[in-house]
Amino acid sequence: MPKKHSYEFVKSVIENRGKYRLISKEYIDARTKLEIICPNDHTFYMTFDNFKKGCDCKYCANDKRKKPFLSHQQVKHYIEFESNSNCLLLSKEYTGVTQKLKIKCPCNNIFTTDFHNFKLGKNRCNECNGITNWNYVMVKEFVNAQEYDLISENYTKSIDKLSMQCPNGHIIDLSFYDFKRGNRCAKCAGNKKHTIEEVAEFIVERESNYK
Repeated sequence: MPKKHSYEFVKSVIENRGKYRLISKEYIDARTKLEIICPNDHTFYMTFDNFKKGCDCKYCANDKRKKPFLSHQQVKHYIEFESNSNCLLLSKEYTGVTQKLKIKCPCNNIFTTDFHNFKLGKNRCNECNGITNWNYVMVKEFVNAQEYDLISENYTKSIDKLSMQCPNGHIIDLSFYDFKRGNRCAKCAGNKKHTIEEVAEFIVERESNYK
């Protein structure tokens, strides 16, 4: 059985490591948590076993994880030179890979992306990437080109339902996102939802045909 350390020994080990201070007034064993203050004045609890293994104050450890591995200057150098993208970094600070950065595209459009996605190749504005920012006029022209009439008078985003009329005169509500994917009038496609009365009438008629 290992020898139990004295309180004085434990205190000396803790306080000889930087500017840590032992607050607990009693030492029970190596697996009982002690109250300690770190050099940054965080109060935390840790066993003597873990402290001897080099474990750090959890608050300081979290702060270290939050700090970006790269500086703003390193990110700027990568975007403007190493990536060969001809982009310019406009953001004045960098806090981490998920931060939205403001970048100037070679075509002079301004776009935002995070550093992680930029390195994955998303290093152009939507226009250069062939992504269209649809407005109402463009949506209406697209719908009309499919022989549908757009009834809605406003367009905000692609997932919002739009009221439109199909070539057979049916009024439907369909998002522009679904319309672009090829979805069309459910009634014309035979996907109309029937009422209970219609279903009952169909069953009665079907049964009469077998009598």
